[in-house]
Amino acid sequence: MAIFMALSIEHAELGLVVNGFHMKKLCTVLFLLHWVLIPVITWPLRGSHVNFAAAVHVLAHVTAFLGICACNQLFAVVRAATSGFSPVVVIGIQFLLLLKLAIAARVVVLLTSKFLRRQINVPDEPHAQHVEAHHSSLTEAEYLEEVEEANIEAACILVSYLAKNWIVSSLLLWCQFDYGKLSEGDVMLMKQSEGFLLFITYLSAATLAIYGILAILQGAAPYILQNHGYKHYLTLLNFTTAWTSAALIKWLVCFFLVEETCIRVTGAVFCTILGCLLLIVVDKLADFSLIGEPEAEALVRTFGFMIGCSWEKAFAAASHEIVHHLSRWDLVNHEFFDNEDQVLISIVTVLVILPGWRYLVLPKALQPTPPRSTKEKHAES
Repeated sequence: MAIFMALSIEHAELGLVVNGFHMKKLCTVLFLLHWVLIPVITWPLRGSHVNFAAAVHVLAHVTAFLGICACNQLFAVVRAATSGFSPVVVIGIQFLLLLKLAIAARVVVLLTSKFLRRQINVPDEPHAQHVEAHHSSLTEAEYLEEVEEANIEAACILVSYLAKNWIVSSLLLWCQFDYGKLSEGDVMLMKQSEGFLLFITYLSAATLAIYGILAILQGAAPYILQNHGYKHYLTLLNFTTAWTSAALIKWLVCFFLVEETCIRVTGAVFCTILGCLLLIVVDKLADFSLIGEPEAEALVRTFGFMIGCSWEKAFAAASHEIVHHLSRWDLVNHEFFDNEDQVLISIVTVLVILPGWRYLVLPKALQPTPPRSTKEKHAES
């Protein structure tokens, strides 16, 4: 739900017009502005853990998706500038750009953390486990820890999405496809080509390889608990796995469908079915102690993120269809707004989802997870 609201807010902001300039040209400025707004807005809300969590989750996701939009424009410029190069050179250049953006995101996270700790005057300490208590109000140390976690999560979402795009675009280039055209949804060109099956095979192999790396790293659960930085890299890999899995399912659906909205909705349905089945398998494996609780929680988060993102893509495609059919009504003056129907749909989406998420879902989600043995006892009773 936080993903839905965050992307709706991002769509609304990018649809506005300010002094004749499209917001899409100001994505980098908006990204940095929202990054600054995370501590500014959440600091007065630290007295209520639920309000604080609601604000920090939505702001972090909005920041991440604005950063994705800005970086996608940068990658589009690089693709246009390297259109005449060989696929290997283009793949290498895009990888270097991905690496630089990942380093930049990490630097921004570290600078923000040091600045906040200097302003609030909390000494550097190991990450405590007191956040699990979820008190009604947060201490300064708890506030700093959760804001840092939100910033890191936003950076992980941004870098993992760019990594997924690099994997898909590299495989498309390797199979001699024009990623610039195919990114617009023109899948007929791919289906008529013999390289389509080869691309699907490569993407499936890449997705399984990422799952394999994730499974190997999940085996280091004791080390994860001792090394907080290692846990962040694992979170990054979890998000990359979710994005890549959703992309694989989308391209598999392209075998049977052509229309973009149908592809998105059908892909979301299959992502939901696959995600739920995998969640059941992970839960059973944890029940029999075949995997540890940290690994189970990380995988549950990965599958949940995959389902949420796939449905958001489906909702965005459906809302664009609605906007396309209702654009002739001219409900709002075009002098002040661009894509005004999309802005209205985004606002309505947030107004509908926010109350139920804030008062029903979020308080339950903030409660500490009981030990698995306790849950088994309740199930037996």
